[in-house]
Amino acid sequence: MKQFITSFVILILVGTITSCKKDDVDNSNSEFANATYGNGETFTATQDSNEVQFISANITNVSNLPYLRIIARQDRPNNNYITFDAVIQNYTGPGVYISGANATNNADLSIIFGNVRYYSSNSISNLAGFTPGEILITSDDGISIEGTFRFDGYNFQNIVIPVTNGQFKANF
Repeated sequence: MKQFITSFVILILVGTITSCKKDDVDNSNSEFANATYGNGETFTATQDSNEVQFISANITNVSNLPYLRIIARQDRPNNNYITFDAVIQNYTGPGVYISGANATNNADLSIIFGNVRYYSSNSISNLAGFTPGEILITSDDGISIEGTFRFDGYNFQNIVIPVTNGQFKANF
């Protein structure tokens, strides 16, 4: 009888463990960043233990003003990584931050392909006459931050790369 009960308990445990699907896992705390750029190509970065693909967010004080930086990087073959980089000066919490047009809620947004950076910032959009980009912080609970972004990235070779449908979630 003892052997039957032990076998029954093991069978129930195995059945319980194997019935859990990957879909049952709560991914609501997962960190990610993604966007569409150029001619419909996609950028996706997730927090990954290999330390090559990552996303991070931090707030520091620069000249006594809160300064938020969000960086996400997607690894590509041959070290040809793509990085999304957002810097918000004078960060005050959820809201819209504009990259350009002498905005008071100023943001510098960029996408980097290897070592080539495409900017959307106050000075670039004024110089080149581009429509300012924006980053919308939809949630900041002190533990994680979420939002959306869009901008036209410009480099000094007169190349413009539109970045659309951007969204992110990162932990502090």
